Amino acid sequence: MTPTILTDVTDEPISLELAWAHLAIDTEGSPPESAFDVWLEQVGIPGAREAAENFTGRAFGVKTYRIVMTEFDDEIELPIVPFRDIEEITYRDEDGVEQTLGTGDFEVDESGLIPVLKPTDSWPATDGSANAVTIDFSVGYDSVPKAALWGMLLLLGHAFKNREAITDKQAFEMPLGVEALLRPYRVKLGMA
Repeated sequence: MTPTILTDVTDEPISLELAWAHLAIDTEGSPPESAFDVWLEQVGIPGAREAAENFTGRAFGVKTYRIVMTEFDDEIELPIVPFRDIEEITYRDEDGVEQTLGTGDFEVDESGLIPVLKPTDSWPATDGSANAVTIDFSVGYDSVPKAALWGMLLLLGHAFKNREAITDKQAFEMPLGVEALLRPYRVKLGMA
């Protein structure tokens, strides 16, 4: 039950202006769309966010995911946080007819680290086909925690200054670097 992205981030947590400031890029006299800007917008900024998301199990930008199952489990983990909303839950009933659950048919228990979707009474029966149940839910921060944003900026800075796979310089990780900033936001213990 691996969630797939339906709608990805449209508003990155790191703005181009913040990236310029962090990387000390002088924008005076540069063309409106410089090569730096193209790299930052298409690769650098989204890459730093995605790396932080992969490390922590959190969504630092607002996005929508889909979970597909053959039938409802008693409790269904929504494995990416922070949880925002259930967009839609559809299922094929025992006759193969698509149905949509109403908001009164389920609840989301957010008391633990990972939110859990539960039925208000009991889940309906499905036809048991491979994708009989579809759950669309949204996640992400309105305002990213400052330490996580700082960690993403450090990742961005490293990628900006080291844009090749190898280097002729020996590099050392900062003792209070990316991991120290992002580790408190991790939601799964088994993650690296």
